[in-house]
Amino acid sequence: AFIFILANFVTIFINPSLAPQTSEFEIFVQNKGSEITIIALLVLMASAVILILKNNWNKIAITYKKTLFASFALLLLSFMPFIVIYRPFSYLDSRHYYLPTIGASIFLATFLYIITNLKNKFYNFSAIAIIVFYLILHGTVLFSDLSLIADRAFERQFFLKQLNQIIPN
Repeated sequence: AFIFILANFVTIFINPSLAPQTSEFEIFVQNKGSEITIIALLVLMASAVILILKNNWNKIAITYKKTLFASFALLLLSFMPFIVIYRPFSYLDSRHYYLPTIGASIFLATFLYIITNLKNKFYNFSAIAIIVFYLILHGTVLFSDLSLIADRAFERQFFLKQLNQIIPN
């Protein structure tokens, strides 16, 4: 949901000829607009991580440096076999993301630990703000998904009860 909100603004900026609230606009937002937004956010976050690590590299203990390198290598190398697979207009199955998620989780946890131990108030505040923002965003998405699943389950139960009344065992 957050990506699509940003993708709306990106689409208006990139392709102003598309009128909002039209099917062409929505298709662009959901495909190219969201891809551009995700890539831009990825570049922005990677730049911030690189800048923070570069400026504080001498203050980081060697064990944390090794952990950062190993987790980043796990993240990149676990995607290597899927680079050669040509599947136009399709995504990888979710099972292919399990191993890279481990590397990304270790990298993120180590990075946030390093940030909070740098004794820089801005970094500490930023780390806490990112964590709180993520938890709130994840909680709202999870709650909306669970309520949708609960609504579908109620409809299915109602259907099965009606079917059982019409056709008893």
